[in-house]
Amino acid sequence: MHTESHNYSNIWGKNDKSRYPLVSIITPSYNQGDFIRETIESVLSQDYPNIEYIIIDGGSTDNTIQILQEYESKLSFLSEIDEGQADAVNKGIALSQGEIIGWLNSDDLYYPNAVSRIVEIFNNHPAIDVVYGEGYHITKSGTVIARYPTESFHYQKLAERCFICQPTAFIRRKCLNSIGFLDKNLDLCMDYDLWIRIGKEYNFYYYPEEIAKSRIYPENKTLSRIDEVFTEVLEMIHSHYGYYPISWIYGYEKYKSQSKGFGRIFLNTIINFLRMNCSNQKQMILYIIYLCSPQYREGKIYIEILNLCRMTLEKKGNFIKIDCSY
Repeated sequence: MHTESHNYSNIWGKNDKSRYPLVSIITPSYNQGDFIRETIESVLSQDYPNIEYIIIDGGSTDNTIQILQEYESKLSFLSEIDEGQADAVNKGIALSQGEIIGWLNSDDLYYPNAVSRIVEIFNNHPAIDVVYGEGYHITKSGTVIARYPTESFHYQKLAERCFICQPTAFIRRKCLNSIGFLDKNLDLCMDYDLWIRIGKEYNFYYYPEEIAKSRIYPENKTLSRIDEVFTEVLEMIHSHYGYYPISWIYGYEKYKSQSKGFGRIFLNTIINFLRMNCSNQKQMILYIIYLCSPQYREGKIYIEILNLCRMTLEKKGNFIKIDCSY
């Protein structure tokens, strides 16, 4: 991993701040006293001179409020019972004044100079509306364990997988004013839904350098509620694209059928794909055509499905050579 070094503090004096857009960073929080201090420090240590930092707490009962009070001269915070994470982020956006919005959860971290580098891209590319970069999963203790599977923006591919690591993304306020804030009816994929809604109308820019670390551990929402994640994601994608993508169905079958054979996973994937999409046959046919396109064949899911077919046929003794080396 490599982060390009910038020393903006030497060129941005106090008198120059007005020439640089205000960046508002929103952190939703609830009982994250174990992590929130490190999150705060990762924001306050940024070298960009024009940051507004707002923390929206959902009425924490641990030591979160005491920690926030230590920093109240350097940030703004509100603590009250809310309707969940999306509601908290929406409150922060509504209270903020920045031209550019960042959203950093209370257990995630920014890399050094992340905000400066993002603003530089916005300044150099005025037609760009969202910038996102590289993210890395970390453990509770902060050890990097894996790169988030980020890639260049492609609206159709976004239905197949969420390749935008949420804390790495920064958004121009005009986008949110136009398409709306987070959907409070979503509890597990509100960021994914936001990328899809913005992607229909606005331009994304992929910056292939490290921007943020996303903490992942058994107690967090994504890992502790995987069944609900798949259900919510599938329905959300269907509402936007008009079909249930085979990649998410396949992923769910792999998760549910870990102890079953490859043939059963493949068969269940195909059966459920046809069953779930049969109500809109025209859209399903168009989607199947897309599955055969070169853009889709570049994807990992496509290769996994081909390998699944090959292994299934091998097990049955009916080997047919399938070239999976793309």
